[in-house]
Amino acid sequence: MLLQNDGDFIEIFLGGEHDEKKMTFGWQDGPPGEMAYCSPEKSLTSLIPQLRQTPYQHAQECLGRSPTTPGKSAHSARQRYDSGIRPSFNSIIAFAFFAPSMTMLKTPAQFQLLLHPQESANPLSFIFRGDELLVRTADLSLPDAAISASLEINDGDIHPLGLLGQRYCRTAWVAKDAEAPAGHAYTKLRALFGEMDDDLLGVAGRAFQVAEWARSHKYCGTCATPMKLAAGERCFKCPACGMVAYPRISPAMMVLIKKGEHILLAKHVASPTARYVPLAGFLEAGESIEEAIHREVFEEVGLKVTNLRYFGSQSWPFPHSLMIAFTAEYVSGDIVQDQNEIADAQWFGPGNPIPDYPVGVSVSGALVDAHRPK
Repeated sequence: MLLQNDGDFIEIFLGGEHDEKKMTFGWQDGPPGEMAYCSPEKSLTSLIPQLRQTPYQHAQECLGRSPTTPGKSAHSARQRYDSGIRPSFNSIIAFAFFAPSMTMLKTPAQFQLLLHPQESANPLSFIFRGDELLVRTADLSLPDAAISASLEINDGDIHPLGLLGQRYCRTAWVAKDAEAPAGHAYTKLRALFGEMDDDLLGVAGRAFQVAEWARSHKYCGTCATPMKLAAGERCFKCPACGMVAYPRISPAMMVLIKKGEHILLAKHVASPTARYVPLAGFLEAGESIEEAIHREVFEEVGLKVTNLRYFGSQSWPFPHSLMIAFTAEYVSGDIVQDQNEIADAQWFGPGNPIPDYPVGVSVSGALVDAHRPK
């Protein structure tokens, strides 16, 4: 078996005298060119179809490993790999197979919203420096109460989020030149995908949007008076002129266009990943989501579509988007790319396979995966 990391994907080659399989999995921030060899303790080629269709815990049991939290086990395996310790066959497969298999970024079901602070001896504190979250470097856990207190954050800059199970969650922001305490680091949320526990990451996305709203609304945008929190809702209100400010939410449409057995995917000029994805764009003032879809599709690729069907939505904290995903059927037109927005757009399907596309944490990956041509 060979594990090769090209910086974007892990590729697993499972070979035998009569059987060879290749599986590709996303892995961000890996050291390009690293390889690891290990001898199989047992043949896994027969288990691959089962693994791809079974829940995480069941698949872990198939591998002879006790079920653990995906984010934590992935981080632990990654630490061992980065430190030069080559893991066993079981753990390397579990690492490669399960680390990218994250749930879509969302607020966990057991989260309960709170608008008023609670007394807690050990809260979950989501502390941001700009778009970076403070975590402990050893295990990517959140700072404990003592570390949080040492930052001397003003009480007015700490905001309640809610309860995650029985743990009180709060968020705060610090100045962009603030130094991290010893043993901690400010880390971008994207770098925590697949590394931090999924539930914590889901709450972190919400926490960042609240912290950024608080940071950017200390003063009234109309008269520059210091803002005050309104009672009973998450809102700042100016005591002088009455201007109110709620957390900013920027709705954006996403659409996967289908044409027979093919789907349209595009590579966006400004994309940080340079991957082919469904078309997407922000709504204009006074525009419905459906109107935005028709406008964006025609502007970006020159096509006409019909039969819009809702797929799903996702809060996307980069910095405050609400992604609203649809499918649509092709009606007419040839692809004409907006060179300012689209680097390339193609129909993928029979004769033109979809490029490697990690499902990952975004609704974009879920949308493509649900409508992948046979």
